[in-house]
Amino acid sequence: MTGDARLIEEGSGEIETAVESGYPAAQSVLGFLWGMGILRERSKQKAFVYHHFASDGGNMQSKMALAYTYTRQDMFDKSVKLYAELAEVAVNGFLISKDSPVIEPIRLHNGAEENKEALRKSKGEEDEDFQILEYQAQKGNDAAMYKVGLFYYFGLRGLRRDHSKALSWFLKAVEKGEPRSIELLGEIYARGAGVERNYTKAFEWLTLASKHHLYSAYNGIGYLYVKGYGVDSKNYTKAKEYFEKAAENDEVGGHYNLGVMFLKGIGVKRDVRLACKYFIVAANNGQPKAFYQLAKIFHLAPTVVLVNQQYMNIKHNTDLQVEEYHGAKGVDTWNFESWQKEVKDNDVMVMTPHTLLDALRKAFLSIETICLMVIDECHQASGNHPYAKIMVEFYHQANVKPKIFGMTASPIGKRESRLYQEKLDQWLCRQQEGGSRLANVNPAAEANIFGDPDAADVVFTSGADILAVGINVTHQVVLSGSDREKLASSKGKFAQYLTGILEVYFSYHCDAYNTNGVYLHDPTALLAAVDPSLVTCTEGAVRVQTRDITRGLTILYNKQKRFEEVTKWSNMPTVKVAVTVDAPRVVKLVMDRLVA
Repeated sequence: MTGDARLIEEGSGEIETAVESGYPAAQSVLGFLWGMGILRERSKQKAFVYHHFASDGGNMQSKMALAYTYTRQDMFDKSVKLYAELAEVAVNGFLISKDSPVIEPIRLHNGAEENKEALRKSKGEEDEDFQILEYQAQKGNDAAMYKVGLFYYFGLRGLRRDHSKALSWFLKAVEKGEPRSIELLGEIYARGAGVERNYTKAFEWLTLASKHHLYSAYNGIGYLYVKGYGVDSKNYTKAKEYFEKAAENDEVGGHYNLGVMFLKGIGVKRDVRLACKYFIVAANNGQPKAFYQLAKIFHLAPTVVLVNQQYMNIKHNTDLQVEEYHGAKGVDTWNFESWQKEVKDNDVMVMTPHTLLDALRKAFLSIETICLMVIDECHQASGNHPYAKIMVEFYHQANVKPKIFGMTASPIGKRESRLYQEKLDQWLCRQQEGGSRLANVNPAAEANIFGDPDAADVVFTSGADILAVGINVTHQVVLSGSDREKLASSKGKFAQYLTGILEVYFSYHCDAYNTNGVYLHDPTALLAAVDPSLVTCTEGAVRVQTRDITRGLTILYNKQKRFEEVTKWSNMPTVKVAVTVDAPRVVKLVMDRLVA
């Protein structure tokens, strides 16, 4: 943005003129300006009004802004409606982007680390390996040119995405005869990534890529025919032909795009059953959009009524063999042979979580025989709910895990809404770092274990009756700022005392975790010992790393896999390890005790 105040004011005036003419994009920009307080005093109310009108006009950015506003105000019905509309837009497009050839862990940050030193530590342009690769590219190595282009296009190896640099390197690679860059050039021109969008050039590059047997380019060509971009006119017949060519050559995007055509009736007679077939193939090959489409059809439903509804839906809209299962059908009296016959005879099995959990516990069914498990009302998967028990007792212990699609219209209750973003960020960080554990001394260790890892290892292997409630569990239990206000306003003597000493603890959590709340570590462990129903557990041998960089690291062996060699975990006694916790109950118990 220019720093010339006169130009900024002129631009703002033109936006306001466009708003008066009813342009949704201008309304959205003005909503942003009011929301940020740019060239005017900040007003959330006016920002909301402009985003509201822009959203009604179909502006996607304002729909996102409104959905976020509704979520912050606990108006979940309205936010879910808007997010659902945005999701439909996201999944119904035909242009399937090329996936990054490398899946890399990333660490989230708040922007304060954006400097050269931080980038150097996370590799980037100053990394020695990248510099060697770039040197090879500069010397004319076409494979190196292609790789450097990939790094800039997808933002790999710590580099920032730079589509202009990617375009430059791909063009140089093509000049040297490197074929893989051709298709990406087609995508770049179709998306206008780092270059002015040009569908004619996109069509030319994609056509050339298809001649080099880069079959995923057929998806891009089909997309252009669906939209009528870069070609004479829309041509659904040709689009279908190109999607079919992609599918015939085992290109997963082709199956997905054919599914969309038959689901929406685009150039073909609408056929939900055939669409399902294409989506299943795409999902089985890892196409994420296909899971969304299938999730509208296949459900693990939480009640008998929903089981019947989903069973009828699948039966009437697909040609898949489907059956429903619940207590009313007498499944409680079935044996192994009964269940195995159902597995053999049916493609889809719709049941309540209680039914599945019971069959898994009796070993009548195996989690490893399930290809895709769609879970409705998945926000219930906590505490002692059957969903949570299925995950803890079977899914996490399985060597071959099914794909899972969880759906909910109410991801959180009002009480947890303010803490939702923080918990989501923590979960994302854990997943991106490649594990589910948390630590507070260093990336490997929790303070109590780190203080004396030798003693901890002795305790865990002593054979005593132990329930371990780790920091990954206690981080799910938060005493929020609003809870603190309730303590301050109560007459309980314990509450008054605690209010006086909580300031330091809240300040620490604000600095360390950027949250207005504190984790209830010790209270959670104590209450779990008093009332074990508060947590769900797994069981196994636990050993502690006592030295070197991972000093204090605890490692659980659940004994599901047999190792040929004797290990340090072999023949060790087991302990119970908490995996999930009923956080609302824990907080309520603590609050009730303190305000009494």
